[in-house]
Amino acid sequence: MSEGTTACVIDSYEVRVRCVDRNGDVVGVFGREGEGPGEFGRASALAGGADNTVGVVDNWLGRFSVFGLWIATQRDRDEFSYLDLYDTEEAAFVGSVRVAGRIDGFDLLGSTLVVLVDRQLRPDDPDGIPARAVDWYDVSEWR
Repeated sequence: MSEGTTACVIDSYEVRVRCVDRNGDVVGVFGREGEGPGEFGRASALAGGADNTVGVVDNWLGRFSVFGLWIATQRDRDEFSYLDLYDTEEAAFVGSVRVAGRIDGFDLLGSTLVVLVDRQLRPDDPDGIPARAVDWYDVSEWR
């Protein structure tokens, strides 16, 4: 994942993600069983991201979390969704971003949180398809 030098796998027995380098040495282990920040109900897929981040899909809890410098946990609600941000180095809650609509995806680019959103269906939406938007949030105060 990290420029082809690191591989990460889901350890479903211990409910963790393990990352190893080309020599097989463990370079990172994160997550645990639970429903809180940094925890999994049932991790089902991984995705490598920018700046050595790893995204984890958790079908059991219905969320996608990003690990690295930040953990971002997505919580979808009816009118608004929330992204909770955590600093993994300090193991501390940093803040929460309220997003109008349902989140389709997100990424943290430096100190900018970029969110792809499906807005709620409005009567004037053509063909009954809700509008999509890209929202940008400056989270530099939280770094």
